[in-house]
This record gives sequence, structure tokens and C-alpha cells, in this order.
Amino acid sequence: MGHKKIFLEETGKRKDEWQSGVEISRQLSCLAAEIADGVLIINGEKLALGDSFSLAIKKQLKKGKVSCEFILKARLAQTATPPLGPEQEPRQAAAGRENVQRCPASGGKTLKKEISRLWKEVVKQVYAESVPPRELATELRAKCEDFTLCAHNQWFAAWRACVDQVKACVAAAEKGDFATAREKISEVNHLTNECHRLYK
Repeated sequence: MGHKKIFLEETGKRKDEWQSGVEISRQLSCLAAEIADGVLIINGEKLALGDSFSLAIKKQLKKGKVSCEFILKARLAQTATPPLGPEQEPRQAAAGRENVQRCPASGGKTLKKEISRLWKEVVKQVYAESVPPRELATELRAKCEDFTLCAHNQWFAAWRACVDQVKACVAAAEKGDFATAREKISEVNHLTNECHRLYK
């Protein structure tokens, strides 16, 4: 189906619904993460974007209220694949299947439980001001990356933001910076609650 025939639309919160500045910044951070990755997620559909963007920002003070409007435009990425010869096609197709990364056979639910268990152990170590064992830190990082393959398009950016904070927490704890690690724990808890509120 050509791009001109595709119409997707997603509306966030209602304009009269008020949220804290922290909540707004989280949503904008998730959007910024999508753009940085060269994608935009609309109704769960991950769209690959081109390399150039048009951005207009309008700020206004009117009747005692300030408003800020963003208009971001980008073309969808163009993917042109040269035609394959008869003898190349089967080999290319097989190679493509081998290179596709998939959600581990154990499934997302199992991974989620394992990540939860490992994370609780890290939190326990941090509040005890004890450096997490290397094996624990390594396994948690690996499981988080594995779960990324299972993440739904709709909350992929939110998950990646959470993973970044988990990794930052572990890194701080490994250096003995437990104050920063505790801050990251609070950040992870907030992101998790916000993600569950929006998508669960």
C-alpha cells in the first residue's frame, strides 16, 4: 500500500486535562527518544522516518495562560531494494530470516518475571549500600535487552527509557555511588507506574 493511502492519527491527553510538569516531560522525553531513533509510533504502528525534519514551535501568553505548540513534520523513510536475480532470491531470503531478531522462546512473561526478580535483588543491594555482584548486574542488563525484542511498539520508547535508568542505577551502584543509585530506583519506579497507567 502506498504512503498516500495510509492515514494514521493518535491523540494524547485532552487539552483541558492538567498534569504535572514532570509527567509532561516524561511524555516529551519518550517522543524525543522515538525521533532520535528515527521512528514515530502512531497507534502502535512504528513508522520509519527520513533524515530531515521540519519543526515549528509557537509559544504564547494569553489571558493569564501560556501555551506551547509543536508541529513536527517528516517524510517516511524510503526503502528501495534492487530486484534480485532468480538464483539470489532464495539465498537472500534465508539470510534475512537468520538475521531477524525475535523475542526469546521463553516468552515475554517469563522474561518479565526474571527481570523483576533481578531488579528487586539490585534494589536490595543498593539500600544495603552493597555493590551488586557482577553476575547479577550482567544478567539484569542482558535480560533487559532480551525483553526489548518483546516490547510492543506502543510502549517501546517508554521501555527503553526505563532500561536506561536501570542501567544507570546499576552503573552507579557498581561505583559505590548509592545516592545516585537510589535516585535511579525512584526514577524507574515512576516510569514503571506511568507506563502501566498508560498502556496496561
